[in-house]
Amino acid sequence: GEKLEGHGFLIWDCKTLKSPEQCLINNKWGFVDVIIKDKVWINKKDIDMLEFPYIRVCLDNCGQDNIEIRQILEEIQKDKQVQRIIYKPERKMIRKVIETTDKLYNNSNDQHNDLKELLKHNLIQSKTSNDMLKIILELHDEYYKTIKNKVEFTHNNTLWRPLRIEFKKIFIYGGDKANYIDFTNTGIYSITAENANGKSSIKNAILFALFNKIDNHGFTDVLNNKSDEGYVKLEFQYGPNIFLIHRKIIRTTNSGVKSVVDFFQLLPSKKCLNGDSETHTSDLIKDMIGSYDKFIQYNILVNDLPKCDLIKSYTKSNWITCFRKVFNLDITDEYYKVNKLRETELSDEISRLT
Repeated sequence: GEKLEGHGFLIWDCKTLKSPEQCLINNKWGFVDVIIKDKVWINKKDIDMLEFPYIRVCLDNCGQDNIEIRQILEEIQKDKQVQRIIYKPERKMIRKVIETTDKLYNNSNDQHNDLKELLKHNLIQSKTSNDMLKIILELHDEYYKTIKNKVEFTHNNTLWRPLRIEFKKIFIYGGDKANYIDFTNTGIYSITAENANGKSSIKNAILFALFNKIDNHGFTDVLNNKSDEGYVKLEFQYGPNIFLIHRKIIRTTNSGVKSVVDFFQLLPSKKCLNGDSETHTSDLIKDMIGSYDKFIQYNILVNDLPKCDLIKSYTKSNWITCFRKVFNLDITDEYYKVNKLRETELSDEISRLT
């Protein structure tokens, strides 16, 4: 993940202790991404081609067998000693996978319908009659209406990623300076510093933007203690679309704090997604991202790990418990309870009639 430039050595006179002389070494080897969209090399002007490059060809809406692709690579090979050419998957295909996957569990009805299809498939495999199949599926729909408010339907398979975050006057970040992090420049970020320098505050800023709380303690500790108003802006990608959450934290006259949120879609079209109230808007965000507890469980690994910890769970029973939480299998227990209750009621009715 290191940059190709800026490497070399220092010449330091130990006797005079003068400032060292920096001698850069020109790098001639490394990976270079050649992005080709619609048969056109779109990042040609943005890269400095190395003398001995490893070429990664990133295709968008075109195949590697096109004559235009071969001509682009031949042009590079005329002047450079290409070590290897690697074709990365077509980027448009990847976006399609993201878009399709995110439609699996957009809400509780989607998960219910998937369970219903699975039930139907198993009944057909067991050669259940059409009349009985209809009765069982209708019963399944009836049970769903009973349990849908008891079970937390979460987006276990949602593909989302933070793109950019901006925050000001929250936690230890006081003053008038706005702080920015752009997560699109590289794949993996490492934020390192000594204790009490604000590393955890970055994680908490994301949590506050998404859920209006941090560490199950609400948002009372978010605002910098020397400030009257702060904010967080979080831009993130959800499937193929891009959204922005702007959440402000304001000190009130009675020394308390309140939060105000605005929710926008930026791409593919710009529009405000605010609900009828602050709570409604926060619920709309939760419908996309999932609950706070599930988010912590799937996205954040900390020292005091939450209840479901596959790393420290050595027993088989703990593993089963963890996987049940991850795949939201508690819903099957609710179906079983409702069915058992129905069975008891019918048995009592039969006994009364006979």
